[in-house]
Amino acid sequence: MRKRLSVWVNDASWPGRKLPPPSLRGVSFTNIDVMDMMLHIGCLAIPPDLTEVSINAWWAWLRYASAFSSQNPFLLREEYADLDPHQKTVLSDDFGMGVGLVYLIEKLNLRSVFDGRYFVKYLLPTVDAEVAKIAKNGQFKSPDFVGKDVHGRWHAIECKGTQTSHDQQREQVKNGILQKANIVFPRALRGEKLVSALLIGREGSGFSSSLRIDDPDGDIAFEINNENLKDAENAVMRATVARALGVAGFQRSAAIIASPYGARPFDRESSGEEESLRSQAMARMRRAAASELEQSASQPGRIKDALKTGREVRMALPRPIVVGGKTYNSIEAALTIPNELHEFLGEVAAERTENSVEFFDSFNIHGLKRSGDSTARRLDVGGVFIGELRLRSL
Repeated sequence: MRKRLSVWVNDASWPGRKLPPPSLRGVSFTNIDVMDMMLHIGCLAIPPDLTEVSINAWWAWLRYASAFSSQNPFLLREEYADLDPHQKTVLSDDFGMGVGLVYLIEKLNLRSVFDGRYFVKYLLPTVDAEVAKIAKNGQFKSPDFVGKDVHGRWHAIECKGTQTSHDQQREQVKNGILQKANIVFPRALRGEKLVSALLIGREGSGFSSSLRIDDPDGDIAFEINNENLKDAENAVMRATVARALGVAGFQRSAAIIASPYGARPFDRESSGEEESLRSQAMARMRRAAASELEQSASQPGRIKDALKTGREVRMALPRPIVVGGKTYNSIEAALTIPNELHEFLGEVAAERTENSVEFFDSFNIHGLKRSGDSTARRLDVGGVFIGELRLRSL
């Protein structure tokens, strides 16, 4: 399930006459594993505070597993020319995120990657009131993802995707400038701020697929400094753990981890009527989390063994696919967290989770590891999550 894709890094776009890091320089090709891409769409491209309403976890794998040409290049089947514009946009957005993450996690050596909008929302109380006002009104643009590499540097990544043309790909890079430039980190910890744009070709389209990566200049509206850097680290921890819980099927517990002071990530303790409403919201969230835990064991699709807990599903593919000369008719997915993390969820439902940072520290949330072969792929997120995909014959 590996597909060849051309990659062009626009060296001239780096500001201040700098060069891209060595791992990104020049024109090259890469092989994208389609199952890795689907794991990234379904497990990493989900906001940690919205896991309950996300459809990516199963939908992406069922919809896209049969989408690719049997040829080696990264191309859609010819039938995908007939998708309506909305469906094309959704596919392009998903593939833009999935391919961008697969490529840049490796090239930037990222150990953590998480939703940029959640990151901004959680840190709103630490920035000035004007920025907070803009962000709460929904006008503030944040990058799709924020990542942290093995050296402790922070990176902002905006991912785009299109099936139209090279001109549209270039236009998407321009549109991504504002989002990726809106967060700045202390100079010593500052990594790349990138826009990746995927052009998706299909059989008979007249053009091949390509990934373009730029680092253009842009305005800065949201600053992380040494004073709120600890809050930024807290956001990384919560985003990673909450996403793991939500994808594994514990969405109510995930909501409390992502928003530990109220219904929204930027809620904090206050006073008067506002504090009363906040407390009531937290009580409702904790009751919902406790109920979810009581019911989870009896729900269909749940799995639990000596090491892990989560959910699994086996789905018939819309059409068979052939890998290595063998035909596969279904895809099996398992999304799990370690039992130690599951056991903690009762405390999450009963206590104030802002006092549980020490417990989170006992888990390794850093590290993104891909493994497997052409018919079975696995994604490990630190020691808190495992996502697995396996092709099956009926």
